[in-house]
Amino acid sequence: MEIYMKKAWKFVVFLEFVLLCGSCWAGDLVGKSAPEIAIREWITSNPPDVKNLQNRVYVIEFWATWCAPCRESVPHLIKLTDKYRENGVLFISLSADKSADTVRKFVRKKGINYNVAIDNGSADGFAITGYPTAFVVNHEGKVVWQGMPQENKFEQAINKAVKDAQPPLVAKDI
Repeated sequence: MEIYMKKAWKFVVFLEFVLLCGSCWAGDLVGKSAPEIAIREWITSNPPDVKNLQNRVYVIEFWATWCAPCRESVPHLIKLTDKYRENGVLFISLSADKSADTVRKFVRKKGINYNVAIDNGSADGFAITGYPTAFVVNHEGKVVWQGMPQENKFEQAINKAVKDAQPPLVAKDI
């Protein structure tokens, strides 16, 4: 009976992982043009023009205040925003929450330094099946990475997108 319970426990943990990390199996957009971003309401001040992101590397993250892994990724996103701000990387975080007041309080409490808004259907276009899910979009508007923001490959993808956006050196520049 004890062996059965251990196996059952492992299965439950695995199932929770699959449900929480549904983003790992979201519709694969890597290599495709990023879908349009639809905002219901901006939470942070001075929001970017999401209709004009050409030639810009950006990260779009889907999350919710009630999602424990989403809350855990906030400090990491704050650090990445600070680190890549000088490279012009734009971080946009779209909440699934219905209440703008709830999100506004959360943003203030956590000291979030990136752009936060209430989503208005973008999650459908990005085929979101779990939270948090992040996408790195290169300067050509193509999704170059998708997954959970806590993954090591997330920052690697941002760094590569930044490097790829830089004009290549030609012999006369060296």
